[in-house]
Amino acid sequence: MSTSGDRESSRRLTLDRRMPLSDLPEFLTPDEVGAYLELSRNTVYDLVRREEIAHVKFGRSIRIPKAALQRLAAIGTDPVV
Repeated sequence: MSTSGDRESSRRLTLDRRMPLSDLPEFLTPDEVGAYLELSRNTVYDLVRREEIAHVKFGRSIRIPKAALQRLAAIGTDPVV
């Protein structure tokens, strides 16, 4: 029997800055954004809380649209914490 944890672990991506933005899914978890930007999970949640990075809530889940990372890339800076 499959659990939601099994589905989540099979969906997880290995992300790093070498991966092109175009290959990323449309919405990323805070953990995935942290891996991609080389930031801690807490830092990503702080950015979300301070509304320094665009995000969407699906129920209690927070997702960060790929477009938010594209905007960061377009201005050529990483968030400063």
